[in-house]
Amino acid sequence: MARTNFRYLALPLLAAALLGGCGGGGSSADVRPGESAPPPVAPAPHSFLLFPNPQQQPDGSLQMNTQEYADAYYRAIDPLNERDTLAKYKAKNGFETGSGTEHNVIFGDRRDLGYGRRMYARSNSHPPGRAPPQIRVFVLYHDPSFSQSVPHSVGLQKGLVGVVHAFAERSATRANNVVIAHEILHTLGATDKYDLASLAPLYPIGYAQPDRQPLYPQSLTEIMAGRYAVDAHTFEMPASLSEVRVGEATALEIRWIKPK
Repeated sequence: MARTNFRYLALPLLAAALLGGCGGGGSSADVRPGESAPPPVAPAPHSFLLFPNPQQQPDGSLQMNTQEYADAYYRAIDPLNERDTLAKYKAKNGFETGSGTEHNVIFGDRRDLGYGRRMYARSNSHPPGRAPPQIRVFVLYHDPSFSQSVPHSVGLQKGLVGVVHAFAERSATRANNVVIAHEILHTLGATDKYDLASLAPLYPIGYAQPDRQPLYPQSLTEIMAGRYAVDAHTFEMPASLSEVRVGEATALEIRWIKPK
């Protein structure tokens, strides 16, 4: 079975692992030490083990339950194979280094999947004199061989949280970073600088070079516009953050600069 393609990202890095659990305590179905629970009966099909809701392919198989899907996911989250063993994962994420705070939770779960868990999490220490990180962005990766487009990403100022849909492909990493940066700035109060119907960047606030002569083609993209104007009717997405700039209107919204 292909593993889940859900990844947790906190900026700055807040935790190397995310605690999760199913159900609450106090139920007659809970497993307690000393009890001998009967083996769970797994319903069919087993699609409940695939997160999120998997898409069915023309041949009847489930999209996420393929080796190709799993390989694409791991190429995206660990392209250099820095976390392909438990020891390397712990070292890369700072476990057992004496820094930060580590947590260990053990519990049993009989009402859902029917097994026990031992889970570890670690949070980084905050640098002296700096506020703790508060923005959380969740990145959900999609295999481009199955999905040619992804759902709309979102960033919310209320709650300082974002959800980004990205392609699980190494060649898409730089373009994914543009989308992640766009949604992060939404959490800081930045508004979109493009027309919602045509997706055209708004002039002048959606142009990274509004004073350029001649105006077209633009060579840079305003981060909250998402596209740059090749001409008055053609708009392209930037290939990486190196082709992106924060315009004056956006800088004012996120308080990088003060009103003149």
